[in-house]
Amino acid sequence: GTEIPDLSVISRARGADWIYSYLKGFYLDPSRPYGVNNTVFPDVGMPHVLWELQGWQTKHESHGSEDGHGEGPMLTLDQAGSQTPAEYDQTVRDITNFLVYLGEPAQQSRKSIECHRTRIVLREKDITVDIIDIDPENKPEDLLDLNPYNSVPTLVDRDLVLYEPRIIMEYLDERFPHPPLMPVDPVSRARTRLALYRVERDWYGLLDDLQFGGEKKAARARKILKEALIGASDVFAAKPFFLRDEFSLVDATIAPIL
Repeated sequence: GTEIPDLSVISRARGADWIYSYLKGFYLDPSRPYGVNNTVFPDVGMPHVLWELQGWQTKHESHGSEDGHGEGPMLTLDQAGSQTPAEYDQTVRDITNFLVYLGEPAQQSRKSIECHRTRIVLREKDITVDIIDIDPENKPEDLLDLNPYNSVPTLVDRDLVLYEPRIIMEYLDERFPHPPLMPVDPVSRARTRLALYRVERDWYGLLDDLQFGGEKKAARARKILKEALIGASDVFAAKPFFLRDEFSLVDATIAPIL
């Protein structure tokens, strides 16, 4: 089959419309290894990771018009997901916009991705917050007053100031407990933290080489990351989310690098 696409790269080459159609174009196909195919990316080698939200679609070939020109395949929703078609459409638009943003080379730094996983948690919990975007080359002076490392993201909540992404994410999860993004029992929480550590060490550790390492280092890092993601495809396919039935901090951490 066709290999897993790098959607952030494809967004630069084919644009937002293609990404949008791709995310909405999965349909059931028992002949494929993951049981699905895609209308705009035939024989793509990955599962439909958003199936729980969208549901399952079936493909029907169009008979075309009288002038002999077909209208392309038609998809019907045979099994509804947890979202309505309108809600799923909005989800796909949000993901598409995010991938287009990540597709811009200037946005691929580790600091940017660290900020985005924090924003994903804020969005998942529907937390109202004032976000101040700063120029990394011209940081405001008051940032250093708040954060001795002069780094982003930095969270200010009344008298509390936090400035390490994982600490910020876990604080938000405890401060705003619904929906929970960490398991309740100690063993599962420990496993989730271990998964976070591995993603940060093994995958996030490649981001500096991807951005600043030069052509050879970037190519090597890209190859390692791609192989790691492909190697984890069975894990991604086993559950609706990474190792869980519900969205977690691990998903928020993985999403910005996909």
